Amino acid sequence: MAATALCVEPADPFVALRVLNTMRDAGFIVRVDGDALQVAPVDRLSPQQKAFIARHKPALVALLVDADILYAALGIAGATGLRWRQGTPDDWTDDRLLAAGEVLYGDARMVSELGIRYRKPGYPTPRKPAPDEDEIS
Repeated sequence: MAATALCVEPADPFVALRVLNTMRDAGFIVRVDGDALQVAPVDRLSPQQKAFIARHKPALVALLVDADILYAALGIAGATGLRWRQGTPDDWTDDRLLAAGEVLYGDARMVSELGIRYRKPGYPTPRKPAPDEDEIS
């Protein structure tokens, strides 16, 4: 009997985006540093919220890393900006690029004019998390 090929579907980046937006709407700041997910203010998180975040940590980290990759590409492009799929890895799906862009739109780091994406003028360089921001494991 022939073995069935294993097809692995990539994670839906929009699930992580909805989780991120829910957390932002609740007043939390969510950042990534390497593979560490940092949430502030951590003292406002209930045990249930911590467990929820921990379950979604890999997808959240991946989404935020993707957003940082796109943000760096926008910085390299400068005033030229980026058209759709420019400056991002070839293996990214359209959904992955769209979700990363939504993160940048959501925190006002990117604008789009006539189909070209730019770093939002005047946006400060991303900072390291403050000492009161804790890693969620």
